[in-house]
Amino acid sequence: MTAPKIYFANRTEFPKDSWKIVAERILSVDERRRADSYVREDLSLDFAFSRLVLRRVLANHLQVRPNEIRFGKGRYGKPFLERPKVRLTFNLSHCANVVVVAINEQGNGIGIDVESEDSLNGSANDLWNLSRAFSSREITNISRLDTRSKREAVIRSWTLKEAYAKALGAGLNLPLKSAEFYMDEELVFSAALKNSPLNAAHFSFAHLSPETGLWVSAAICGSHEGIIFYRIGSEFLFGSETGQDTCVCKYYRCVIDM
Repeated sequence: MTAPKIYFANRTEFPKDSWKIVAERILSVDERRRADSYVREDLSLDFAFSRLVLRRVLANHLQVRPNEIRFGKGRYGKPFLERPKVRLTFNLSHCANVVVVAINEQGNGIGIDVESEDSLNGSANDLWNLSRAFSSREITNISRLDTRSKREAVIRSWTLKEAYAKALGAGLNLPLKSAEFYMDEELVFSAALKNSPLNAAHFSFAHLSPETGLWVSAAICGSHEGIIFYRIGSEFLFGSETGQDTCVCKYYRCVIDM
């Protein structure tokens, strides 16, 4: 069985003038128009770069030209491959100059989220007290940790919840409290997933920190033994080489708690 993959790219590592030229050639008219619609330049660059990375990654897997790929949108806005029609599923997230793309060639649901510590804007207490995101049991669990571990637990849980919701294709329409994650003193987590539309299906979760202050979580429907992580280099973005395989992440697996 082919392992799911995560591709990671940091926009600051690539000359802006170089990758923008490639993006102009690869992105669709609608994508270029949307990038130009942002008032803030950083948001415009983030969107264009994320779409460039996504198209490069998909083209590499599908063995097609990046500009031949066409996207559709699901019920809640999650993009899917409209052309070519294949089983492959994917998901995209970007934050603070960073883009991550998750690929599952088996066609099962997959979701990914990346967050920076700076993007959370505030203390751990401010975030985990948001009633829409964390259950009372989760708050009790996090409150037992020391200050440093508490903040990391909040970021981990937040990204895991987002990834799970995206894997289901529900996005913000899924109450984040329906997925509960519990951390121990070693920040090893367990999960309880409530009212899942997938009944007794298994989910696999992965969590990693590719750079200081950045946290990435992935959720994949099905049971998997590992996920491959790639850091994208210039050869991949501007040419045809694949990213360098930098590590294999161990999955944490759980059965949905009905």
